[in-house]
Amino acid sequence: MDHDYSIEYEDVFLRPLRRTDIEQLRIWRNDAANSRYIRKIPEITPEAQQKWFEDYLLDETTYTFAIEYAGELVGSVALYDIDGGTAEFGRLMVGGSKGRGIGGKATDAVLRVAFDVLGCSEVRAEVSVDNTAALIIYVRLGFCIVGREFNSEANMDEFQLRLVADRFTCLVKAR
Repeated sequence: MDHDYSIEYEDVFLRPLRRTDIEQLRIWRNDAANSRYIRKIPEITPEAQQKWFEDYLLDETTYTFAIEYAGELVGSVALYDIDGGTAEFGRLMVGGSKGRGIGGKATDAVLRVAFDVLGCSEVRAEVSVDNTAALIIYVRLGFCIVGREFNSEANMDEFQLRLVADRFTCLVKAR
């Protein structure tokens, strides 16, 4: 969705995804080092990335954010399948400046948008059981593991996670 939401959290800034961002995101997504824990897809061409972006702009159930650190694009994150007060969190990719806590800060920031701006009552997520770094971030931010199953489309075992607004709010206040 073409939106105008942005949020700064500590040294990370989330802003709407722009057309000028998508080539760098395509390069990062095609890099096997960045996609080891996410769904396997064929190499993304520039044309396919343009088509994806055009479709995204028309999708009223998805908010994709560019992640900036020190004024530079370093990744992206999304809230999607937004319906009746629930949203799916994911598509988190940090392609630049790894190891600085950017993924956790971006996750925290996008959850603030979900609960405080969009008024969601619940956010769901799925994560590979092997993605320990992401799992630590999500549980620290309040997500609860509610299930585990093999995702045949992704060809991996995944945990299903859930976070309700009240739990997130309580944890934010406690920090």
